[in-house]
Amino acid sequence: MSGALNGVLAYKALFKKDSRKSFKLYLILTLSSLLWAALVFIGFFFASNPIFILVLLAIIGFSFYLINKFSTKLALLICTLTLFVSIIVIIANFEEDYCWNKGEEADNTSIHTIIATKEDAMALKSFDVKEGAEIGISFRAHMLCHNTFNLSEAI
Repeated sequence: MSGALNGVLAYKALFKKDSRKSFKLYLILTLSSLLWAALVFIGFFFASNPIFILVLLAIIGFSFYLINKFSTKLALLICTLTLFVSIIVIIANFEEDYCWNKGEEADNTSIHTIIATKEDAMALKSFDVKEGAEIGISFRAHMLCHNTFNLSEAI
């Protein structure tokens, strides 16, 4: 989404003769798309953290405050899109963050290993785990969490 937006903005900025006001509009839209990319990256690791959600709401409020000085319609559009991107990030990355935490709970040092059992080999077949192989406890807990993830239990 941000790539397409930046492509359109680059085309308009390079080939159209626009006013100074349009430059501010392009700058706001470009910075917003960069913010969305940062949200996606950071959200991958912290989606289920309540502080992440509070930071998202603060960013949306601060963005509205700043952009509202330029244009109320644009401020509503950018904040709505930022909220939409935030919701998508939280939904898409909640499972990964939840399972990562389960792996850390099993072994927070990530150094301890076990020998994979037949059941482990069957459950972790898609991760190329063979019976008798040495696997990390945190890896095992993390991947088993993905295999058995239930959103209603996680919430």
